Parts: sequence; structure tokens; C-alpha cells
Amino acid sequence: MRSFLAGTAKVGFCATKGGEDERYRHIAAVLSRFGYRQLRRPDKGLILRYLERTTGYSRQQITRLVKRWGEGRGLRKNYRAPQNGWVRKFTDLCKQAGYVARRQVFTKTRPTGIAIGVRRAPKPDGRPGFIRIDSVHQGDQDGIKGVYHINAVDCVTQWELVATCEKIKTKNAIRSRRS
Repeated sequence: MRSFLAGTAKVGFCATKGGEDERYRHIAAVLSRFGYRQLRRPDKGLILRYLERTTGYSRQQITRLVKRWGEGRGLRKNYRAPQNGWVRKFTDLCKQAGYVARRQVFTKTRPTGIAIGVRRAPKPDGRPGFIRIDSVHQGDQDGIKGVYHINAVDCVTQWELVATCEKIKTKNAIRSRRS
């Protein structure tokens, strides 16, 4: 059996009659012939690989079938194809107005607990890098805009930076210039 496994790459199982039942009979015959229950673990692995190669089943399927054989249950198909296609189980009951009225439920959108767009002070938890920014307009004189003072302070270290500028551009001002 070792030389068979070493010398063959893949053997397709071709039963002229019987199909699945023929494969199951082959598996049961091999397991009985070699006394699978009394074999040591390496030899059991060898038998499983042989069955994989000769039946075309996956390792998982062979393991399930060997387990079923070991429990004394017969190896046979536990399923069958439908006789006349797929039979419809339910009727058109769910399309009737009374059914829809009783079963259809609409719920309103529930608000989330996350506040969006709320201005509040940061909570740095003792970590530097949380900066508060404030801007002050100095005022106009003779129709000419005054300067803006911008103050940036780190909430934890209280490090401060003050800058003065002639104009402050917002996103809306930049967008209107581009169009």
C-alpha cells in the first residue's frame, strides 16, 4: 500500500454501477480486510490516505465515514435527491394583506448616544498636546479691517503661542474663490 501511494499521484474512482454505494462498499471492504480497529496509529493514517486516493473523497469525509463504520452503523447514503424537483413548502399566504398587516413592523430611527458637533473642552488626562485656540479681532478703523490675534495654549503644560495676522481665511472663503 505504501508503494501504491508513493507511485500514484491521483486515481479517479470509476464505478460503472452503483455510484456512491459502490464507493461505500469499497471503503467498508478495505477497513474490514486490514482490520482497521486493531491497527496502530501510523498504519491507520496509511489506510486513510489510501482511501482518500482511491475514492476521491476529502480527508474530512473519509474520517466521518470511518467513524460511522467504527460505530457499527452501515455505510450508505443518508440523503436522497428530490423526486420531482424542489417541492414548495409554503403557499402565497405571506402576500395577503392581512398577513402583511400583522407581520410587518416599522420602527422609527432611534437617536445615537454620540453627540455630533458639540463644542466642549478636551480631556487630556495629563497628556500634553491638547491645544486650545482662540482668536480675537482688534477692530476696524475708517472702514479698514483690523488685525486678528490668535492665541494657542497647551491645556496641560500651559505653553502659549501668540500670533498676529492681517486676515483669517475660512474654508468657505477658499471655496468661493475657487469657483
